This record gives sequence, C-alpha cells and structure tokens, in this order.
Amino acid sequence: MSEESVKTETGLNVTTLNRLVYEHNKGKMTTLDAKDTVALILETISDALAKDGRVALHGFGVFKVKDRKAGVRRNPKTGEPVQVPAKRALSFKAASTLIKRLNS
Repeated sequence: MSEESVKTETGLNVTTLNRLVYEHNKGKMTTLDAKDTVALILETISDALAKDGRVALHGFGVFKVKDRKAGVRRNPKTGEPVQVPAKRALSFKAASTLIKRLNS
C-alpha cells in the first residue's frame, strides 16, 4: 500500500480504512466484510482499553487509560475557580519505529 493511497484531505478515517481493507483483500471479502473487520478491530481495542486500560500495537505504539484526579482549576478567561470531576483519559505513546518513520 503506497503512502498516496492513505492520504485524504482530513487524514485517515474509518470509511477510508474500510476501503483500504477491501481493496487489499479484493476477491477474498466483500465491502461489508471489510467494514465488519474494521469495526471488530476498533471494538476489540476499545473493549480492551475499558477492561485492562492498556493496548500495545507492536511497531505502532501503546494506548493507556490514565485516571485524572478531581480538583479545582481556573477558568482561563475569567480566572474563576472551577471544580473539575475525576475522569479517565486516554494517552498514546508512539513506538520508536513509528517515530523514525515520521521523521524520515
């Protein structure tokens, strides 16, 4: 797959990913099969993050769920204190191979 085949105006999205999976497997799966495959992969990653809090994709990077504490922050516009609730946030650390590819 060439770099040109994944470039779009707004980047890579699920629809484009569905099309790329279909084109890569032409004759082996239908467009609906490609869509289902992409949906299954994304759902599996989401479920693993919700359950285990960590997903590592070799050569791509690691997604982690981090707990953010509740606290008082300041509204940057007014300077007033604002109570912010605790929440879970997603972080991503790129693999060194991905970083090298981006910088080459």
